[in-house]
Amino acid sequence: MLVKIRSIANVGLETVPVDVEVDVASAGFPGFTIVGLASKAVEEARERVKTAIINSKLDFPPRKITVNLAPADLPKDGASYDLPIALGVLLASGQLQIPKDLDLKKSFFYGELSLDGTLRPTKGILLLGLFAKKIKASSIFVPLSSAFEASVVEGITVIGLNNLSELIQHLLGNKRIAPIHAG
Repeated sequence: MLVKIRSIANVGLETVPVDVEVDVASAGFPGFTIVGLASKAVEEARERVKTAIINSKLDFPPRKITVNLAPADLPKDGASYDLPIALGVLLASGQLQIPKDLDLKKSFFYGELSLDGTLRPTKGILLLGLFAKKIKASSIFVPLSSAFEASVVEGITVIGLNNLSELIQHLLGNKRIAPIHAG
């Protein structure tokens, strides 16, 4: 199944939207490939994402997984694609369903995962918040330790996450996370 998760690339002070397309195939040899002009840090997301999913007590699918970071001609750098890739794997493998009150086309996911599933402070959160407001996005999901940067931007919902498990519980409706507000 194919899933598209929204994220961004920061090129200097310019913010460009990036679609993180994740396909978990029902046939083919197991593997995990990332394409789309990814840097070494992005390529290493394979191991971070796989281990974070497993250490979050979730199943990593033993299938052929392809991740495309589009547009393909834009260089992608850094570990901020970990969170959208992990979410994409969980959605595309059928382990998680997006709640009806969340519009994936108007939500952005951005953050680096550690091996235990916690989210590390990630650079560029303020730029994400400004970009989200500019294009009238509804919400951004980012590491809690960096969320206050974006909370100064009015008109968007900033959800700060400690770890991957919190995101899953929030999306399942088991434990909703209150938005971060400046102040």
